[in-house]
Amino acid sequence: MSNPTASTRPRRRIRWALAALSVVGLVAILILSRSRPGPPAFRPPPIPSPNGHDALVRASRMIEGLGPDGGNILDADIDPLRVWVADNREALDLADHALDLPSGVPLTYTQADLQASMEDLGPLRTLGRLMLADARVALAEGRAGDASRRSIDAIRFARKATRNGLLLHALTGVAIEEGVGLEGLRLGLEQLDEAQCREAARDLLELDRSSPPIEEVLALEAGWSEASMPRNIRFSRALIPGVRSQLRALARPAQDSIRTALDRVAARRRLLAIELAIRGYRLRDDALPDRLDDLVPGVLPAVPSNPINGDPPIYEVLDDVTYLLHFADPGEGDEAREGQEAR
Repeated sequence: MSNPTASTRPRRRIRWALAALSVVGLVAILILSRSRPGPPAFRPPPIPSPNGHDALVRASRMIEGLGPDGGNILDADIDPLRVWVADNREALDLADHALDLPSGVPLTYTQADLQASMEDLGPLRTLGRLMLADARVALAEGRAGDASRRSIDAIRFARKATRNGLLLHALTGVAIEEGVGLEGLRLGLEQLDEAQCREAARDLLELDRSSPPIEEVLALEAGWSEASMPRNIRFSRALIPGVRSQLRALARPAQDSIRTALDRVAARRRLLAIELAIRGYRLRDDALPDRLDDLVPGVLPAVPSNPINGDPPIYEVLDDVTYLLHFADPGEGDEAREGQEAR
C-alpha cells in the first residue's frame, strides 16, 4: 500500500523550490534596477543667505487687508488706495530691500513642506496688488516715473518671489507680472515722457533677457517630483513596464500650460517694450516711426522677436497717430494676432 505522505513530498519540494526561485528572482530584479544607470540625483539650487524670498514672504504677511474693493485694485477709488498704501508702507519698504538680495524658493521633498510653500503664494499675490496700488497712487499724483519704476519692480518681484520654484510658483510669477507689472506700465504709458519711455522699454528688455528658460523650470519640477516620489511608486516604475511613460503623460498637460503661459507673458512683455519705444520716438520726432528698425539703436538696442518662433513683430502705421502692432500666431495662420495693440 502506498504512503500518501511520501507521494506529496516531491510536490512540496517543487513548490518550495519555485518559491525560493521567485524570491531570488525578485532580489535579482531589485539589484539590477538599482544598479541600472538612471538620471543623476537631483540637487536643488543652493539657497542664498540672506534669502530675498524669505524677506518678501515676511513683507507679504505684514500687509493689512486685501485692499479696497475686495482687492480689485484697477477699479478701486484712489483715496482708499492711498490710505491702504500708506498703512502698508513698511511692507513695501521691506519688499524693496528684498529685491536687492539674491532670492530662491527653498525646495523641500515632502508634501507637507510643499503645502507650506503654497500657503505663501496668497500673501505674495497680495503684495503684488499693493505694488499695483502704489503705482496707481503715483499716477494719480502726477508721478508717472515713480509709477513706471514701481511697475518694473513688480516684475522683478514676480521673478524674485518664485525663482527656483515649481510650476505653481512659476504660474504665480506669470500672474503677478501680467496683472501687476505689465498692467501698471500700460496704465501709465501715455503719461511718460521720452526719457521715461526709453528707460522703461530698456528695463523691460533687460528683464526679458534674464527670464529663466522654460527648461530650467521643468527640470526643477521633474527633480522635485523624483526626489519626493513615494517608494511604492518608484518601485512600480522600476519593475512594471509602461509606468514611467504613464507618469510622463500625466505631467505633460502641466508642462504645456507653463510653456503657454511663459510664451504669452514674454510676447506681451516684448510688445509693451516696443510700444514704449514707439511713444518715446513719437515724443522726440513728433511722428510715428515708419519701420520698427527706426527705433534701433536710439530707443531700443534691438527689436524683440516673437518668443514662439523668432519671427519679427508685425507693425503697420494706420494714420499719423495710430498703428497696429502684434505677433502673428504661428498656430493659427497669419491673420491671427497675439497681443494686438492699436494706438
